[in-house]
Amino acid sequence: MTRQRYTIQSPVTVSGIGIHSGAPVTVTVAPGDSGVQFYRSDCDTWVPVSPASISGANRATALANQGARVTTPEHLLAAIWGCGITDITIKLNAEEVPILDGSAWPWVQVIRESGRVSLPGQIDPLVIKTPIRLDSHGGQLLILPDDQVRFTYILTHADTLVDTQLCQGVWSEDWFETKIAPARTFGFASDLAAITAAGLGKGIRADNVLGIDADGYQSELRVPVEPAAHKILDIIGDLSIFGRPIQGHVLGIRSGHAANLAMVEALYTATADS
Repeated sequence: MTRQRYTIQSPVTVSGIGIHSGAPVTVTVAPGDSGVQFYRSDCDTWVPVSPASISGANRATALANQGARVTTPEHLLAAIWGCGITDITIKLNAEEVPILDGSAWPWVQVIRESGRVSLPGQIDPLVIKTPIRLDSHGGQLLILPDDQVRFTYILTHADTLVDTQLCQGVWSEDWFETKIAPARTFGFASDLAAITAAGLGKGIRADNVLGIDADGYQSELRVPVEPAAHKILDIIGDLSIFGRPIQGHVLGIRSGHAANLAMVEALYTATADS
């Protein structure tokens, strides 16, 4: 399904903290015409959003170029893709993209506030003709042939605090904005000690994570099966790094960022000569 190129109409600036670094950061999204690109103003370095920039996945996605890193961009990238934007410049003054409320919804609002402007040209989709499967850390990520763009996620967890969840839908901007974008990052109280021991999670707050403890969810769900919906949000953001629409059925089963990014790299390798 061919995608018309669009950028945003005017710059918008947002400030917040990184969920892992806890550091303050200011981000300005601005019109662009060279794909999706980050600009680290603190070290004067561009970091293109492309498979070549992938730099690991330790509880979040990371991109890098010439020693400059951009971490935890997946919610912003999902909002950019979900709002139909193909070209945009993202200026930030620190390494980690702010977590805001833990979802993509604030970024959707930023993009809608700016407005959308068409650019010349279109981007052809990658049509999946044979099934692709990747296994990672006990989970699986598959892309199956389909005449539509479809997402399914099956969430199962060893911690019985969350029942098995199924989230699925056929792609549309409305589906993304209403069912997926509001879904927040979630975390188990029992995992917090390990996260902080690894030097991560310094910016975790009650207002930017859907906490889960022995009593259940620590706040009201925004959408049904919110944890599974958030996993689809992460998949959309990570797969957008590929840079082309993917026509197929994306199916995740207990998968995470590592599998998402491995899929991007596999798709890039498979299409590099085409």
